[in-house]
Formats: sequence, C-alpha cells, structure tokens
Amino acid sequence: GDLKRLEMVMRPVMEKFSTEIIRSIRFFKDNTGCDISAVLLAGGGALLESIQQRLVLPGNLTVEVINPFDGVEFAKDSVRDTAMKWAPRFAVAFGLALIRDHAGISLLPEHVKVLKKVSRYAPSAVAVLLLAGFIPFTVGGIIRAVAVREKQQNLEKYRQFLAKYTPDVNRAESLRAELRKKNIALQTIRTQFLREPLWHGMLNSIAGLVPQGVRLTSISSDEKRGTFRSVVLEGVVMKTADNFDATVNSLLKIFASSPFFKNPRLIKAEASSDENKKIIGAFTIECEIVY
Repeated sequence: GDLKRLEMVMRPVMEKFSTEIIRSIRFFKDNTGCDISAVLLAGGGALLESIQQRLVLPGNLTVEVINPFDGVEFAKDSVRDTAMKWAPRFAVAFGLALIRDHAGISLLPEHVKVLKKVSRYAPSAVAVLLLAGFIPFTVGGIIRAVAVREKQQNLEKYRQFLAKYTPDVNRAESLRAELRKKNIALQTIRTQFLREPLWHGMLNSIAGLVPQGVRLTSISSDEKRGTFRSVVLEGVVMKTADNFDATVNSLLKIFASSPFFKNPRLIKAEASSDENKKIIGAFTIECEIVY
C-alpha cells in the first residue's frame, strides 16, 4: 500500500521532470545540431530506487547514474566503499576538484581564484623571506667564526713564543739572582776595605800568592758580629799547570805561610776528566783572616 501511494505521488513529479529534460534536449539540438544519446543522472536524487525506469524519455536515449570515481584508485578500501556508495553526490565536487584555470570554466569566485594563484608562489616567497632573514645571521656567524679562528691562531703563536723564550727568561732570572749575590759580596768587601786598612795589604797578598796556572773567580767573606772572620776563595786550575792536586796543595801551603791568613781549609776540589778543556779542575778554599 505504501509503495503504491509513493508511486502515485512521484509519478507526476517524474513526468514533469522528464518533460523538462526532453525540452532541454530539443533546445540543445535545435541550436547546435548535435544529437544526444544518453542522459547521466547525478546528485543525491540519482540514488533513488528505480529512478531510471521512472523517467519517461524517448527510446533512443539511455539513462545512466554517473559514477565520477570510475578509474580512480583509492589508498584505503574503506574510503573506496564509501565513495562508491555515494558516488553521484560527489559528481560536482569531484568535477570542481579537477578543474584547472586554463580549462576556461570555473565556478570559484574571483577572489578565490586570486588566492589560488598567489598560493602557488607562497612556498617560494616564504623560502625567499626565510633566506633573507637568515642571511644576516649567516654572514654574522661567518665573520665571528673567522675572528675566533684568528684569535686561536694568535694564541697558538703566543704559546709557541712562550715555549721558545721561557727557558731564556728563567736563565736570565737565575743570572740576575747570581749577579745580585756577587754584587752583595763585592759591596761587603768594598765596605770592609774602606773601613779596615788591613784589606789593602790582604788583597795585594792574595794577588801575589796565586801561582801561575791558577785563576780566582770569586772572593767573598764571612761576617760575624760586625767582623770578617774568614775569606772564601773560588778559582780554577788551568791546563798549563802540571797537576791539579799538586797545584791545590801548593796553594794551601802558600796561604798557610801568609801573614794575612791562617788555617786554610779546602772546601771543594773537582778535577775535570775532559782533556780537551783548558780548565783541569775547580776549587774552593776558606782561610781565616789575621787581624
């Protein structure tokens, strides 16, 4: 009963719809001279049951429900099933998605067309802007890297300079310290020499007591309670002397017989084993001063 009532309701509508289709076909044929052989149904109404049979059209026209997804591959089966089920509904949307600007027909508003054209160049524009923004940072980074590299090279040169001249500086400091000690000893002798007239004769005696082949390298004194008790003589024995030990013993005897000294004592005596040197040994002698 319901199907019959539905058919009675749809019949006049379908007859009117068929009449409009026939008029459109005749108008198209009269103006173009082209024949139409088929009518394709699209949209949600095409999914109505047995709509193809309800259309009253000339016998030379075939009626088909359009499927815009024929020949289209889907990534997922679930999407394909849904698309095939509602295929006529997507005819217009699918057609618009396939439209290109050079096709000549587009239902999009003008501002949307402009936005589409502009959007084509958006990635390039964004890339250019990003590049323009990063150029100062890149250049600044390169300049800073070059500056850091130059500083590293300068530091390396300075380290090499220090490594090269540090031993010389240390040796110079050692020589200066030794020179200060010698100056102090010399100043002490000068002070005593000016204060005690006996030093004139003592120094002259030392100069006369030193035998040939012996050279004194240092003369220092030991001050105790404001009085110089002893004098320390440092020297070397040259190769012109016959024997190192004999020369040193002879020197001790000479100082023992001097009226200015007493109790000469050998503190150090080192003979040299190198026969090619001009010096065959060094010695240190301490003598008490006679006042």
